[in-house]
Amino acid sequence: MMKIGNRILRAAFGVLLVFAVFAAAPSASAATPIELTIPADAKEFTVDIHMNESRAFGSAEFGLTAEGAELKSVRYTKGDALGGAVSVIPDESGVSFVDGRYLFGFANISNSYSGSVDAGKLTFGYEDDAPLTLRLSHMKLVYLTYLAADGKYAEVESDLRDYDHFVIRVVRAGAGGDSGDPDNPNNPDNPSNPGNPSNPGATPGGSGGGGGGSGSGGGAPSTAVTVEIGEDSTPLAAGNEGRSAYFDDVAAGYAWACKEIDALYARGVVKGVAARMFDPASNITRGDFVLLFVRAFGLEAAFTDNFDDVPPGKYYYEAIGIAKALGVAEGYSATEFRPDAYISRQETAALIYRAMNVIGKPFEEGAEADTAAFADGESVAEYAASAVRALIRAGVIKGDGGNINPRGFTTRAETAVMIYRLTDGN
Repeated sequence: MMKIGNRILRAAFGVLLVFAVFAAAPSASAATPIELTIPADAKEFTVDIHMNESRAFGSAEFGLTAEGAELKSVRYTKGDALGGAVSVIPDESGVSFVDGRYLFGFANISNSYSGSVDAGKLTFGYEDDAPLTLRLSHMKLVYLTYLAADGKYAEVESDLRDYDHFVIRVVRAGAGGDSGDPDNPNNPDNPSNPGNPSNPGATPGGSGGGGGGSGSGGGAPSTAVTVEIGEDSTPLAAGNEGRSAYFDDVAAGYAWACKEIDALYARGVVKGVAARMFDPASNITRGDFVLLFVRAFGLEAAFTDNFDDVPPGKYYYEAIGIAKALGVAEGYSATEFRPDAYISRQETAALIYRAMNVIGKPFEEGAEADTAAFADGESVAEYAASAVRALIRAGVIKGDGGNINPRGFTTRAETAVMIYRLTDGN
Protein backbone atom coordinates (compact mmCIF):
# COMPACT_ATOMS: atom_id res chain seq x y z
CA MET A 1 0.00 0.00 0.00
CA MET A 2 2.84 2.37 0.84
CA LYS A 3 4.43 1.69 -2.52
CA ILE A 4 1.22 2.63 -4.31
CA GLY A 5 0.85 5.66 -2.07
CA ASN A 6 4.34 6.92 -2.90
CA ARG A 7 3.63 6.60 -6.62
CA ILE A 8 0.47 8.66 -6.25
CA LEU A 9 2.30 11.28 -4.22
CA ARG A 10 5.06 11.56 -6.81
CA ALA A 11 2.45 12.06 -9.55
CA ALA A 12 0.70 14.71 -7.53
CA PHE A 13 3.97 16.51 -6.75
CA GLY A 14 4.85 16.49 -10.44
CA VAL A 15 1.59 18.19 -11.32
CA LEU A 16 2.16 20.74 -8.58
CA LEU A 17 5.81 21.64 -9.04
CA VAL A 18 6.06 21.60 -12.83
CA PHE A 19 3.22 24.06 -13.06
CA ALA A 20 4.71 26.27 -10.35
CA VAL A 21 7.91 26.79 -12.34
CA PHE A 22 6.13 27.86 -15.53
CA ALA A 23 3.12 29.66 -14.09
CA ALA A 24 2.57 33.25 -15.20
CA ALA A 25 3.10 36.03 -12.69
CA PRO A 26 0.04 36.47 -10.46
CA SER A 27 -2.27 39.38 -11.14
CA ALA A 28 -2.97 42.18 -8.71
CA SER A 29 -5.53 41.56 -6.01
CA ALA A 30 -7.66 43.55 -3.61
CA ALA A 31 -6.52 41.49 -0.60
CA THR A 32 -6.53 43.76 2.45
CA PRO A 33 -3.00 43.89 3.91
CA ILE A 34 -2.44 42.58 7.44
CA GLU A 35 -0.10 44.79 9.46
CA LEU A 36 2.34 42.99 11.79
CA THR A 37 4.65 44.97 14.08
CA ILE A 38 7.28 42.74 15.65
CA PRO A 39 9.33 43.55 18.79
CA ALA A 40 12.63 45.39 18.34
CA ASP A 41 14.69 42.41 19.54
CA ALA A 42 12.76 39.63 17.77
CA LYS A 43 14.72 37.42 15.37
CA GLU A 44 11.78 35.36 14.11
CA PHE A 45 8.05 35.59 13.54
CA THR A 46 5.47 33.02 12.48
CA VAL A 47 2.44 32.85 10.18
CA ASP A 48 -0.18 30.18 10.93
CA ILE A 49 -2.24 29.24 7.87
CA HIS A 50 -5.80 28.01 8.24
CA MET A 51 -7.78 26.81 5.23
CA ASN A 52 -11.51 26.43 4.70
CA GLU A 53 -12.54 24.23 1.79
CA SER A 54 -15.94 22.69 1.07
CA ARG A 55 -14.57 20.04 -1.30
CA ALA A 56 -12.30 17.33 0.07
CA PHE A 57 -8.77 17.45 -1.38
CA GLY A 58 -5.55 15.50 -1.00
CA SER A 59 -2.73 17.96 -1.62
CA ALA A 60 -2.06 21.68 -1.44
CA GLU A 61 0.85 23.71 -2.73
CA PHE A 62 1.49 27.36 -1.92
CA GLY A 63 3.76 30.03 -3.36
CA LEU A 64 4.83 33.08 -1.36
CA THR A 65 6.91 36.11 -2.33
CA ALA A 66 8.89 38.43 -0.04
CA GLU A 67 9.61 42.05 -0.89
CA GLY A 68 11.77 44.52 0.99
CA ALA A 69 13.91 43.26 3.85
CA GLU A 70 16.11 40.21 3.44
CA LEU A 71 14.90 37.01 5.07
CA LYS A 72 17.52 34.90 6.84
CA SER A 73 15.44 31.72 6.61
CA VAL A 74 11.97 30.32 5.88
CA ARG A 75 10.72 27.06 7.41
CA TYR A 76 7.42 25.25 6.94
CA THR A 77 5.93 22.97 9.61
CA LYS A 78 2.85 20.87 8.82
CA GLY A 79 -0.22 21.28 10.98
CA ASP A 80 -0.87 18.47 13.48
CA ALA A 81 -4.29 17.82 11.94
CA LEU A 82 -2.72 16.87 8.60
CA GLY A 83 -1.97 13.40 9.96
CA GLY A 84 -0.06 11.27 7.46
CA ALA A 85 0.56 14.06 4.96
CA VAL A 86 4.10 14.66 3.79
CA SER A 87 5.73 17.92 2.76
CA VAL A 88 5.75 18.52 -0.99
CA ILE A 89 9.32 19.80 -0.58
CA PRO A 90 11.81 17.12 0.53
CA ASP A 91 14.22 19.69 2.01
CA GLU A 92 14.49 19.74 5.81
CA SER A 93 13.06 23.28 5.85
CA GLY A 94 9.99 22.17 3.90
CA VAL A 95 10.52 25.15 1.58
CA SER A 96 12.07 25.59 -1.85
CA PHE A 97 12.86 28.92 -3.51
CA VAL A 98 11.85 28.70 -7.19
CA ASP A 99 11.57 31.59 -9.67
CA GLY A 100 11.28 34.21 -6.95
CA ARG A 101 8.75 32.31 -4.84
CA TYR A 102 8.99 30.25 -1.69
CA LEU A 103 7.14 27.02 -2.43
CA PHE A 104 5.76 24.76 0.31
CA GLY A 105 2.77 22.53 0.97
CA PHE A 106 1.54 19.09 1.92
CA ALA A 107 0.17 15.98 0.24
CA ASN A 108 -1.64 12.79 1.17
CA ILE A 109 -2.63 9.62 -0.70
CA SER A 110 -6.34 10.34 -0.30
CA ASN A 111 -8.72 13.30 -0.27
CA SER A 112 -8.42 13.62 3.49
CA TYR A 113 -9.03 17.33 4.04
CA SER A 114 -12.14 19.50 3.94
CA GLY A 115 -13.82 22.15 6.05
CA SER A 116 -11.52 23.96 8.48
CA VAL A 117 -7.94 22.73 8.04
CA ASP A 118 -4.81 23.75 9.97
CA ALA A 119 -2.43 23.86 7.02
CA GLY A 120 0.67 24.50 9.09
CA LYS A 121 3.06 27.23 10.14
CA LEU A 122 5.72 29.31 8.41
CA THR A 123 8.63 30.56 10.52
CA PHE A 124 10.61 33.48 9.12
CA GLY A 125 14.13 34.45 10.17
CA TYR A 126 13.95 38.27 10.15
CA GLU A 127 16.83 40.31 11.57
CA ASP A 128 16.53 43.38 9.35
CA ASP A 129 15.07 46.74 10.37
CA ALA A 130 13.66 47.41 6.91
CA PRO A 131 9.94 46.77 6.26
CA LEU A 132 8.94 43.46 4.68
CA THR A 133 5.92 42.51 2.56
CA LEU A 134 4.82 38.86 2.28
CA ARG A 135 2.35 37.90 -0.41
CA LEU A 136 0.76 34.46 -0.81
CA SER A 137 -0.24 34.65 -4.46
CA HIS A 138 -0.21 31.01 -5.51
CA MET A 139 -2.26 28.08 -4.27
CA LYS A 140 -3.00 24.81 -5.99
CA LEU A 141 -5.25 22.06 -4.66
CA VAL A 142 -5.14 18.49 -5.97
CA TYR A 143 -8.07 16.08 -5.92
CA LEU A 144 -7.34 12.35 -6.38
CA THR A 145 -9.70 9.83 -7.96
CA TYR A 146 -9.00 6.11 -7.59
CA LEU A 147 -9.89 2.86 -9.30
CA ALA A 148 -11.34 0.64 -6.59
CA ALA A 149 -10.04 -2.55 -8.25
CA ASP A 150 -6.30 -2.07 -7.66
CA GLY A 151 -5.98 1.16 -5.70
CA LYS A 152 -4.24 3.02 -8.52
CA TYR A 153 -5.23 6.59 -9.20
CA ALA A 154 -7.48 7.11 -12.21
CA GLU A 155 -6.89 10.82 -12.54
CA VAL A 156 -5.44 13.83 -10.81
CA GLU A 157 -7.61 16.93 -10.94
CA SER A 158 -6.22 20.28 -9.84
CA ASP A 159 -7.61 23.71 -9.03
CA LEU A 160 -5.18 26.58 -9.59
CA ARG A 161 -5.81 29.81 -7.69
CA ASP A 162 -3.14 32.35 -8.62
CA TYR A 163 -4.12 35.59 -6.92
CA ASP A 164 -3.43 37.24 -3.59
CA HIS A 165 -4.78 35.12 -0.76
CA PHE A 166 -3.16 37.32 1.85
CA VAL A 167 -0.66 40.17 2.10
CA ILE A 168 1.27 40.79 5.33
CA ARG A 169 3.26 43.96 5.91
CA VAL A 170 5.92 43.47 8.58
CA VAL A 171 7.66 46.32 10.40
CA ARG A 172 9.94 46.33 13.40
CA ALA A 173 8.88 48.37 16.41
CA GLY A 174 10.86 51.61 16.58
CA ALA A 175 12.55 51.06 13.21
CA GLY A 176 12.70 53.55 10.34
CA GLY A 177 9.78 55.85 9.65
CA ASP A 178 7.02 53.37 10.28
CA SER A 179 6.30 52.23 13.81
CA GLY A 180 8.97 54.61 15.14
CA ASP A 181 6.99 57.66 14.01
CA PRO A 182 4.98 58.94 16.99
CA ASP A 183 2.18 60.02 14.65
CA ASN A 184 2.07 56.72 12.80
CA PRO A 185 -0.87 54.51 13.90
CA ASN A 186 1.47 51.50 13.83
CA ASN A 187 3.58 52.96 16.63
CA PRO A 188 2.76 51.11 19.90
CA ASP A 189 3.29 54.37 21.83
CA ASN A 190 0.73 56.27 19.78
CA PRO A 191 -2.48 56.72 21.87
CA SER A 192 -4.57 56.17 18.73
CA ASN A 193 -3.00 52.76 18.17
CA PRO A 194 -5.59 50.01 18.82
CA GLY A 195 -2.90 48.02 20.61
CA ASN A 196 -2.01 50.80 23.05
CA PRO A 197 -3.67 50.19 26.47
CA SER A 198 -4.31 53.92 26.80
CA ASN A 199 -6.59 53.76 23.78
CA PRO A 200 -10.21 53.21 24.92
CA GLY A 201 -10.74 50.97 21.88
CA ALA A 202 -7.64 48.88 22.48
CA THR A 203 -7.88 45.13 21.94
CA PRO A 204 -6.02 42.98 24.52
CA GLY A 205 -3.00 41.32 22.95
CA GLY A 206 -3.14 43.56 19.90
CA SER A 207 -5.38 41.19 17.95
CA GLY A 208 -7.03 42.35 14.80
CA GLY A 209 -5.56 42.33 11.36
CA GLY A 210 -7.46 42.23 8.11
CA GLY A 211 -8.03 40.39 4.89
CA GLY A 212 -9.02 37.22 6.70
CA GLY A 213 -6.16 37.30 9.17
CA SER A 214 -5.52 38.15 12.77
CA GLY A 215 -2.33 39.29 14.41
CA SER A 216 -0.86 42.53 15.64
CA GLY A 217 -3.18 44.50 13.36
CA GLY A 218 -0.51 47.18 13.46
CA GLY A 219 -0.96 47.32 17.25
CA ALA A 220 1.18 45.98 20.10
CA PRO A 221 4.33 44.17 18.93
CA SER A 222 3.83 40.48 18.25
CA THR A 223 5.76 37.63 16.66
CA ALA A 224 2.78 35.71 15.30
CA VAL A 225 -0.10 36.20 12.93
CA THR A 226 -2.89 33.86 11.77
CA VAL A 227 -4.33 34.00 8.27
CA GLU A 228 -7.50 32.40 6.85
CA ILE A 229 -7.60 31.39 3.19
CA GLY A 230 -10.27 29.78 1.03
CA GLU A 231 -13.10 31.88 2.45
CA ASP A 232 -16.12 32.56 0.24
CA SER A 233 -14.94 36.13 -0.29
CA THR A 234 -11.87 34.89 -2.17
CA PRO A 235 -12.31 34.74 -5.97
CA LEU A 236 -11.20 31.77 -8.01
CA ALA A 237 -8.47 32.07 -10.59
CA ALA A 238 -9.31 33.38 -14.03
CA GLY A 239 -10.28 30.90 -16.70
CA ASN A 240 -13.18 29.31 -14.87
CA GLU A 241 -15.89 30.28 -17.32
CA GLY A 242 -19.26 28.72 -16.63
CA ARG A 243 -18.77 28.69 -12.88
CA SER A 244 -18.95 31.24 -10.09
CA ALA A 245 -15.82 33.12 -9.09
CA TYR A 246 -16.88 32.95 -5.43
CA PHE A 247 -18.92 29.78 -4.87
CA ASP A 248 -17.84 26.23 -5.66
CA ASP A 249 -21.41 24.94 -5.91
CA VAL A 250 -22.38 27.41 -8.65
CA ALA A 251 -20.75 25.56 -11.50
CA ALA A 252 -22.11 22.76 -13.69
CA GLY A 253 -25.74 23.41 -14.52
CA TYR A 254 -25.71 27.01 -13.30
CA ALA A 255 -23.95 28.82 -16.14
CA TRP A 256 -27.19 30.77 -16.61
CA ALA A 257 -26.85 32.27 -13.12
CA CYS A 258 -23.08 32.59 -12.52
CA LYS A 259 -22.68 36.16 -13.73
CA GLU A 260 -25.74 37.37 -11.84
CA ILE A 261 -24.83 35.66 -8.55
CA ASP A 262 -21.25 36.95 -8.69
CA ALA A 263 -22.33 40.50 -9.52
CA LEU A 264 -24.80 40.62 -6.64
CA TYR A 265 -22.27 39.08 -4.27
CA ALA A 266 -19.68 41.69 -5.22
CA ARG A 267 -22.27 44.40 -4.48
CA GLY A 268 -23.08 42.88 -1.08
CA VAL A 269 -26.64 41.97 -2.05
CA VAL A 270 -26.38 38.17 -1.75
CA LYS A 271 -24.20 36.14 0.60
CA GLY A 272 -23.18 32.50 0.85
CA VAL A 273 -24.60 29.96 3.28
CA ALA A 274 -21.10 28.73 4.21
CA ALA A 275 -17.53 29.08 3.03
CA ARG A 276 -17.61 29.09 -0.81
CA MET A 277 -21.18 27.69 -0.78
CA PHE A 278 -24.22 29.50 -2.21
CA ASP A 279 -26.75 26.64 -2.24
CA PRO A 280 -28.33 27.77 -5.53
CA ALA A 281 -30.96 25.01 -5.75
CA SER A 282 -32.53 25.65 -2.36
CA ASN A 283 -35.81 27.52 -2.14
CA ILE A 284 -35.60 31.04 -0.78
CA THR A 285 -37.72 32.17 2.15
CA ARG A 286 -40.05 35.14 2.28
CA GLY A 287 -37.81 36.93 4.75
CA ASP A 288 -34.66 36.39 2.70
CA PHE A 289 -36.33 37.50 -0.50
CA VAL A 290 -37.44 40.78 1.06
CA LEU A 291 -33.97 41.28 2.55
CA LEU A 292 -32.27 40.84 -0.84
CA PHE A 293 -34.74 43.13 -2.55
CA VAL A 294 -34.29 45.89 0.03
CA ARG A 295 -30.50 45.58 -0.27
CA ALA A 296 -30.52 45.58 -4.05
CA PHE A 297 -32.60 48.73 -4.39
CA GLY A 298 -31.37 50.47 -1.27
CA LEU A 299 -34.92 50.91 0.04
CA GLU A 300 -35.22 53.06 3.16
CA ALA A 301 -38.12 54.05 5.38
CA ALA A 302 -38.76 54.87 9.02
CA PHE A 303 -41.03 52.36 10.76
CA THR A 304 -42.38 51.97 14.27
CA ASP A 305 -43.98 48.53 14.04
CA ASN A 306 -43.49 45.23 12.30
CA PHE A 307 -45.28 41.92 11.91
CA ASP A 308 -45.71 39.99 15.16
CA ASP A 309 -43.75 37.02 13.80
CA VAL A 310 -40.77 39.22 12.82
CA PRO A 311 -39.11 39.87 16.18
CA PRO A 312 -36.40 42.49 16.76
CA GLY A 313 -32.94 41.02 16.52
CA LYS A 314 -33.68 38.83 13.52
CA TYR A 315 -31.36 39.54 10.60
CA TYR A 316 -34.32 40.38 8.35
CA TYR A 317 -36.19 42.52 10.92
CA GLU A 318 -35.18 45.90 9.50
CA ALA A 319 -35.67 44.92 5.85
CA ILE A 320 -39.18 43.58 6.44
CA GLY A 321 -40.04 46.62 8.56
CA ILE A 322 -38.95 48.92 5.73
CA ALA A 323 -40.85 46.91 3.13
CA LYS A 324 -43.97 46.90 5.30
CA ALA A 325 -43.81 50.66 5.84
CA LEU A 326 -43.49 51.22 2.09
CA GLY A 327 -46.41 48.93 1.30
CA VAL A 328 -44.16 46.44 -0.47
CA ALA A 329 -44.44 43.58 2.02
CA GLU A 330 -47.97 42.38 2.72
CA GLY A 331 -48.48 39.56 5.17
CA TYR A 332 -50.98 36.77 5.45
CA SER A 333 -52.69 39.13 7.88
CA ALA A 334 -51.92 42.47 9.50
CA THR A 335 -49.76 40.69 12.08
CA GLU A 336 -48.42 37.58 10.30
CA PHE A 337 -45.73 37.58 7.61
CA ARG A 338 -44.30 34.03 7.88
CA PRO A 339 -40.70 35.12 7.13
CA ASP A 340 -39.29 31.60 7.29
CA ALA A 341 -41.79 30.08 4.85
CA TYR A 342 -40.69 29.55 1.26
CA ILE A 343 -41.89 32.22 -1.15
CA SER A 344 -43.97 31.16 -4.16
CA ARG A 345 -43.49 32.47 -7.67
CA GLN A 346 -46.74 34.41 -7.57
CA GLU A 347 -45.86 35.93 -4.18
CA THR A 348 -42.53 36.98 -5.68
CA ALA A 349 -44.35 38.60 -8.59
CA ALA A 350 -46.71 40.50 -6.31
CA LEU A 351 -43.88 41.83 -4.16
CA ILE A 352 -41.83 42.91 -7.18
CA TYR A 353 -44.84 44.56 -8.77
CA ARG A 354 -45.54 46.64 -5.65
CA ALA A 355 -41.88 47.48 -5.13
CA MET A 356 -41.35 48.77 -8.66
CA ASN A 357 -44.33 51.05 -8.21
CA VAL A 358 -42.82 52.39 -4.98
CA ILE A 359 -39.44 53.18 -6.54
CA GLY A 360 -41.05 54.87 -9.54
CA LYS A 361 -40.41 52.18 -12.17
CA PRO A 362 -43.87 50.68 -12.68
CA PHE A 363 -44.45 47.90 -15.16
CA GLU A 364 -46.77 48.24 -18.13
CA GLU A 365 -50.09 46.66 -17.18
CA GLY A 366 -50.76 43.22 -18.58
CA ALA A 367 -53.99 41.59 -19.72
CA GLU A 368 -55.79 38.29 -19.25
CA ALA A 369 -54.32 37.15 -22.53
CA ASP A 370 -50.85 37.20 -20.97
CA THR A 371 -51.71 34.49 -18.44
CA ALA A 372 -54.07 32.70 -20.82
CA ALA A 373 -51.09 31.89 -23.02
CA PHE A 374 -49.94 29.40 -20.34
CA ALA A 375 -51.60 26.07 -19.59
CA ASP A 376 -51.82 26.86 -15.87
CA GLY A 377 -52.58 30.56 -16.27
CA GLU A 378 -55.98 30.21 -14.60
CA SER A 379 -54.35 28.90 -11.41
CA VAL A 380 -52.81 32.26 -10.57
CA ALA A 381 -54.36 33.62 -7.37
CA GLU A 382 -56.54 36.70 -7.74
CA TYR A 383 -54.32 38.84 -5.49
CA ALA A 384 -51.32 38.19 -7.77
CA ALA A 385 -53.02 38.18 -11.18
CA SER A 386 -52.23 41.80 -12.13
CA ALA A 387 -48.63 41.41 -11.01
CA VAL A 388 -48.06 38.14 -12.85
CA ARG A 389 -49.57 39.51 -16.07
CA ALA A 390 -47.42 42.64 -15.90
CA LEU A 391 -44.25 40.65 -15.27
CA ILE A 392 -45.06 38.28 -18.13
CA ARG A 393 -45.48 41.22 -20.47
CA ALA A 394 -42.20 42.73 -19.23
CA GLY A 395 -40.37 39.45 -19.83
CA VAL A 396 -39.49 38.93 -16.17
CA ILE A 397 -41.65 35.81 -16.00
CA LYS A 398 -41.08 33.50 -18.95
CA GLY A 399 -42.70 30.31 -17.74
CA ASP A 400 -41.36 26.79 -17.82
CA GLY A 401 -42.46 24.33 -20.48
CA GLY A 402 -45.69 26.21 -21.17
CA ASN A 403 -46.50 26.68 -17.48
CA ILE A 404 -46.10 29.57 -15.06
CA ASN A 405 -46.09 27.33 -12.01
CA PRO A 406 -47.39 30.22 -9.85
CA ARG A 407 -47.57 28.20 -6.64
CA GLY A 408 -44.12 26.68 -7.07
CA PHE A 409 -41.26 27.97 -4.97
CA THR A 410 -38.42 30.22 -6.10
CA THR A 411 -34.80 29.10 -5.72
CA ARG A 412 -31.87 31.18 -4.55
CA ALA A 413 -30.33 31.10 -8.04
CA GLU A 414 -33.59 32.19 -9.70
CA THR A 415 -33.93 35.02 -7.20
CA ALA A 416 -30.43 36.30 -7.97
CA VAL A 417 -31.08 36.32 -11.71
CA MET A 418 -34.41 38.08 -11.25
CA ILE A 419 -32.99 40.82 -9.01
CA TYR A 420 -30.01 41.30 -11.31
CA ARG A 421 -32.30 41.86 -14.29
CA LEU A 422 -34.55 44.23 -12.36
CA THR A 423 -31.57 46.35 -11.35
CA ASP A 424 -30.23 46.33 -14.91
CA GLY A 425 -27.09 44.72 -13.61
CA ASN A 426 -26.20 47.79 -11.52
